Amino acid sequence: MYCSRHPLYVSNFLLRLASPHGEAGTRANHSARVAAWMTKRREQVAWYRRTGVTALQHQRQAAFARKDAIERELLALVTAPVPNTPA
Repeated sequence: MYCSRHPLYVSNFLLRLASPHGEAGTRANHSARVAAWMTKRREQVAWYRRTGVTALQHQRQAAFARKDAIERELLALVTAPVPNTPA
């Protein structure tokens, strides 16, 4: 929730007041920015796939998942209660 004194809230309010097209212009600008961002993102994803970066990221995630599993198993072994053994 924005406070009326928050600088971003005030600047957004002033931008809407100063916009020659009002809310419609703001929405059109937002839609154009989102469309440009989506196009850029699609190109980046395609480049990552072509260069093999995506496959490397998957391998890295799998390695870290295995490392985390090993750490959990070791922690369980270390913290497990010691069975009663006769002395």
